[in-house]
Amino acid sequence: MRLPLILTALLCLAIPAQAETQDAVTISDVYSYATAGKQKHGAVFFTLHHQAPDDRLMKAETEVSDITELHTHIMEGEVMKMRKVEALDIPDNGHLELKPRADHIMLIGLKKQLVEGETFPLTLTFEKAGARVIEVPIIKAGTMPAGKEAGHHHEGAEHGHHTDY
Repeated sequence: MRLPLILTALLCLAIPAQAETQDAVTISDVYSYATAGKQKHGAVFFTLHHQAPDDRLMKAETEVSDITELHTHIMEGEVMKMRKVEALDIPDNGHLELKPRADHIMLIGLKKQLVEGETFPLTLTFEKAGARVIEVPIIKAGTMPAGKEAGHHHEGAEHGHHTDY
């Protein structure tokens, strides 16, 4: 008779810890570039801020592509190559920036064109913070979200894409 009570008590303790961990991750500056023609690949970029012990981004999922992978870039000799990774580490009390030619989420086999001004949902799964669904704004190719590069203005840059989740 004690076992159900003990299990219930442990579950109640775990739920607030999960919520606290989830609140420790802030996701900002989310964007993806619009695609043209029959382009079959895309990418998602954002910044993760973390105020709790180390966590890891374990996977990303979306319905806009056949495959969604975590990627990084590495130098092999004088050639920059993109590689799939199993997880992206978020440093203790730090941040991780996903950006072009660095860590990013790769969308392989786009099911439709990514159209500027539209959004799509993306589910991020963290080792400790659990799953989070974010909306990804699609911006003009080659631009940056407003505020992404302080002091620099990119001609044609879209404004209003800084969102905290």
